[in-house]
Amino acid sequence: MKNFILGFFGATLIVLSIYWLVTDHSTGKPSVTRKVPLRYHCPMHPDYISDKSGDCPICNMRLVPLQPASNTAQPGGPPTLPSQTGNGSSTKTSPGLPGYSSVQINPEQQQMMGITLEEARVINLQKVVRLAGRVSSEPNNARSIPAKFAGSVQDLFASSEFQYVNKGDPILSMTSQEFTAAQADYLTALSSNEKSSKADSQTATPERSPLDSARERLLQWDFSTEEIAHLDRTRQPFPAIIVRSVSSGWVSNLVKPGTDVTAGNILYIVIDLSSVSVLGEIQEMDLPFVKVGQPAEITFDFQPGKIWKGKVTAIYMEFDARTRTGKVKVKFPNNSALLMPNMIADIRMRCSFGKGLAVPESAVLSTGQRSVVFVAKGSGIFEPREVKVGFRLRQFYEIKQGLTAGEKVVTAANFLLDSESKLRAVPLNNGRQPSPQD
Repeated sequence: MKNFILGFFGATLIVLSIYWLVTDHSTGKPSVTRKVPLRYHCPMHPDYISDKSGDCPICNMRLVPLQPASNTAQPGGPPTLPSQTGNGSSTKTSPGLPGYSSVQINPEQQQMMGITLEEARVINLQKVVRLAGRVSSEPNNARSIPAKFAGSVQDLFASSEFQYVNKGDPILSMTSQEFTAAQADYLTALSSNEKSSKADSQTATPERSPLDSARERLLQWDFSTEEIAHLDRTRQPFPAIIVRSVSSGWVSNLVKPGTDVTAGNILYIVIDLSSVSVLGEIQEMDLPFVKVGQPAEITFDFQPGKIWKGKVTAIYMEFDARTRTGKVKVKFPNNSALLMPNMIADIRMRCSFGKGLAVPESAVLSTGQRSVVFVAKGSGIFEPREVKVGFRLRQFYEIKQGLTAGEKVVTAANFLLDSESKLRAVPLNNGRQPSPQD
């Protein structure tokens, strides 16, 4: 019995010793696992980090816990990076761009996000500047036609104000004693000239005959050569003179029938639109591209498909602070009778800057202080990179620094990459605040 009791106590002692060793109670106290303090951040503002749960003071969005880094491998898969997110993406800090991280995304996740790529390439850098304008009714386009002798207005052939007439079309008729006397002088000189031609050929003739003087007087009064030839044939004076348009354009300010006029009184005004000026309003950002003498194309809604070609003749030193626009004048030849003052025109000017590196405008994310693109590095890795942009041309941005031709950049879903990159950069930076430029 004594041996049994001793054996029982010996076995119990051995079991307790083994249990003590297995449970690592070398200090006589149970082991305690030290927990890492849990921190919280805002999904919309990853740079805001708090050690307490609650709402973001910036956007009032609910704070979410930051996941601690883990170096353990996932069951059934390859070892993960220290920043493995568990949603198909992993990150590492971007040394050249504070506050951003390179993001690795598997092909399935890329397809779900809708990521598309396009190469940075060298293209012809061209910009089309478009602006709206109005057909100008400048004083130098309007000609006031005065009466050249006293008389009375009889009939109007231009039936309405702003009627379009061609050069030489009849405008009105006038009767005048001066005009009748001028015709009589011409007929008298014509008869005298015929009699003198029958005289002796050796008779000296004056250098300037009365017939020449009478004909020149009629021509100065806008008598046509056809009308003078009619006088030569019929020897009958015209009862009234026909006043014809001196140019093509729109007639206005017609004198009324029955009005007595003297030499110098205005009979009508013709607005000559054979050369048309358009005053356009150009945006402030487009002013550096426009120069005097630059070719321009002008179109109007009333005649689709027709293009008038002209040139910039003036850039006014005026700027509207309210609309942030300047003024330019474009002049072009016109052969249409449909153009009228104050019509709205669409002006296009093509500006060329040679060749340069460019990417689609959707690839560039502007933060206000800098511009960022995401470059595909292969194996699903997307690297954020700061670039220096030049002109915005058509649907492209000129790239002056930061990319080389052939590199592929993200053109769709880059906003998602931007959020993911900033979000994952926060825990990897151990809570350091990003650059103020972000």
